[in-house]
Amino acid sequence: MSQSVSPPGYRAAYTLRLTGSSGLILALNLGALVLLIPAIALFVWPAIVRGFLADDLVFTLTLSLTDGLMLLTGTLGVVLAHEGVHGLVMRAFGAHPRFGIKWELMAAYAVATGHFFSRNQFLVVALAPLAILTPVLWLGTWWAPPGALWMALALAGILNSVGAVGDLFMARQAARHPTTALVLDEEDGMTVFVLAPGDILRDSGLPQADGR
Repeated sequence: MSQSVSPPGYRAAYTLRLTGSSGLILALNLGALVLLIPAIALFVWPAIVRGFLADDLVFTLTLSLTDGLMLLTGTLGVVLAHEGVHGLVMRAFGAHPRFGIKWELMAAYAVATGHFFSRNQFLVVALAPLAILTPVLWLGTWWAPPGALWMALALAGILNSVGAVGDLFMARQAARHPTTALVLDEEDGMTVFVLAPGDILRDSGLPQADGR
């Protein structure tokens, strides 16, 4: 477990470490199951409207080797795309992301070591894959022909939506802090820093205890 150094004028107000809490990991997995229901409904909707379900063109599909490879590519591809979007947004905010896999959590990650994001920047970083990839993949299921391509897009969209459960939780925790907060994103969690009491007084223009 790494110790985060507070930026000047700030103090650590909240620390999240997923690898240190089996209860939280269980709760997030349960949350993913809850997200699975609306995610499936969202991506089954195009299949219903386009008549794929009525014509048994989805779940009774006999997969060839090529079809199976397409589904596997979609599954792995959306994981890479999800972290890639995190990384691109980090770069847009001046950070230098690196990527890896946290084997204890069996999860990929993108992290900008030592970079402090403003609270609102962090919210954009955290929510970008859900806000961008899920709508794009959903729109794709409206034009893709029935078969493996359609299933790969739908599966990728469902996985991206469900896989955002950790992002949603971290965004929620960050959003509970003021806009002046800074967030350090880490491999297995995050640390939120808020202005130290003296800086809060200085920022507000109120006199401090020492008369300055």
